[in-house]
Amino acid sequence: MELQAILMAAGGGSRMMDLTYNTPKPLLPVGNKPLIWYPLNLLERVGFEEVIIITTKEVHKMISTDPRMKLDVKMKLDVVCIQEDADMGTADALKHIRQKIKTDILVVSCDLITDAALHEVVDLFRAHNATLSMLMSKAHEFTETVPGQKGKKKNGGTEGLCWCGWNREEVALHGQ
Repeated sequence: MELQAILMAAGGGSRMMDLTYNTPKPLLPVGNKPLIWYPLNLLERVGFEEVIIITTKEVHKMISTDPRMKLDVKMKLDVVCIQEDADMGTADALKHIRQKIKTDILVVSCDLITDAALHEVVDLFRAHNATLSMLMSKAHEFTETVPGQKGKKKNGGTEGLCWCGWNREEVALHGQ
């Protein structure tokens, strides 16, 4: 694949402290797999042979030593650890690994569980010579406060899966 895949897996899951107290967010069990397995599996299915994983030392150690956290992927995993107390956002984490970035990148969150066709997003990105593409989905309407420290209020969301370029053009993937 002509893009470099980068998996963001350093977030602490601050809005789910009850779940992440003993287990880092990327390693929370979903089904019989750790959460991080799902985006890795997706990337492998669409043809990526290598992924850069930005994570913490704790997550890296658990992936390396705990058989329950076995990721079962054939891709080469280039794990880059950032300081847990650095409170880096996505842009800071990407800046941290800038020397590893050699081409356009696909940034994926460790909590992405989807069957969306990533190749369609990439095809649109290339066809429109976009600066930025985003995969979004319609959010469910919530009126209650989402639990957790940050106390974010959720309401509404994006309609359909879409691609957005900085040229102010929007193209729907699924006719939304």
